[in-house]
Amino acid sequence: MKTTNRSINADDIKVVSSSWMDKSGTVFTFDNGVYRHIDSRCYEIFNKLKSSLLADLERTGLVATEEADIDIEGLEHIIKHKKIDCISYGQEWTLAMLQEAAVLSCDINLKLLNMGLALKDSHPWNVTFDYSKPVFLDYGSIDYVSKVSPRAWLREFYKQFYIPLWIGTKISRSLAYSAMKEHPTGFGKKAGLTSIIPFLLMPELRKRNENAEKFQKTIISLKDRVSRFSLFDIKREWSDYQPAMWKHKVINDFLSEVNITSCLDMACNRGEFSIPIAERGIPVIATDVDEYSIDFLREQAKEKSLPLTALLIDYLRPTAPFGVGLFYANSYERLKSEMTLSFAIAHHLVFKNGVNFRVLRDVIVQYTGRYALIEFIPLSDKYVAEWIAAEPNKKYDWYSKTNMIREFSSKFSFMKTWDCPYNNREILLFKKL
Repeated sequence: MKTTNRSINADDIKVVSSSWMDKSGTVFTFDNGVYRHIDSRCYEIFNKLKSSLLADLERTGLVATEEADIDIEGLEHIIKHKKIDCISYGQEWTLAMLQEAAVLSCDINLKLLNMGLALKDSHPWNVTFDYSKPVFLDYGSIDYVSKVSPRAWLREFYKQFYIPLWIGTKISRSLAYSAMKEHPTGFGKKAGLTSIIPFLLMPELRKRNENAEKFQKTIISLKDRVSRFSLFDIKREWSDYQPAMWKHKVINDFLSEVNITSCLDMACNRGEFSIPIAERGIPVIATDVDEYSIDFLREQAKEKSLPLTALLIDYLRPTAPFGVGLFYANSYERLKSEMTLSFAIAHHLVFKNGVNFRVLRDVIVQYTGRYALIEFIPLSDKYVAEWIAAEPNKKYDWYSKTNMIREFSSKFSFMKTWDCPYNNREILLFKKL
């Protein structure tokens, strides 16, 4: 027996800004849930999937979806999606994550084609990660295969997925990440679309796909090609960084006193602190600039089924709003967590990147909901002393714990400090004002 839906006022919902692009409906949030109003054709497709293939598609990676439990006057068909804790974008992924998203797009399309359906779009912004698993979000991209252009789908796949993966394995890792971060019609992707280059790099573009069967064979070939890209691991200077055990005690002391519902680890390395926090059931966003560390951590989180999202983030060059009307949200909004951890990062930003305490404060406060744990490393530290000695003309007389606390005091209240038992490093606890 079907339960009666709640009737709500349209003024009480919040429309997701990017959904104006979806011609088949509108995504909105209400009461911590994610909903989509869809037109009659999309609803017909939803029912077609629900009758046979939906459970299989959701196991593959289509976002879990059901009939909505609400009614809104004037909106005839509403479905409800599973809410993803952290929405990430392609420019925040490693190449291995982009490869997983590309394979997922192929897998979803192959299953849809078995039912006479297909995806209209093929770009990373239709995919995000539900912790360690790629998830396809855009129900509005599903249509009858007769309404879909296979050539357009393949060319978009080539531009948004294939070019960065090919560059990363054949030419340059750094150029690949530049291509992932640039505008959808940026230089790297335009250059890859000139003349006969696409047909040489991705032979599937040469094939004629007049019907669903031929399109399906082309996608099978494409998936195999993408899966065979060898995304070898690269260790950097700090990939094998060994954190101190005393920091675990600091975190345990803090979490025993304060109930935290989310955490952002701003320099996670291989997850020394992120993993134990996630093992407590606290959703964690773990970030670093080191690709090797992020991929290593993702595998650990996947094996343990942890509520942990690992992302490649440079806090000096964060993801800015983008898209028409800047509807894709910046990293401040999407990654903001109740607690932030800034261990072994502040001194790198100061001595390697010229950041002062004011800038450091302004970066951390944007991502912090309530509490910030920050490691302060003094001038006498071994590494810091070596860095300063290498650049004798630079002055750091302003660099002290007292000045840091004073600068942070406009946005935070200083709560507590923990001393390292075997050197003069400290962990400072701040509470956001």
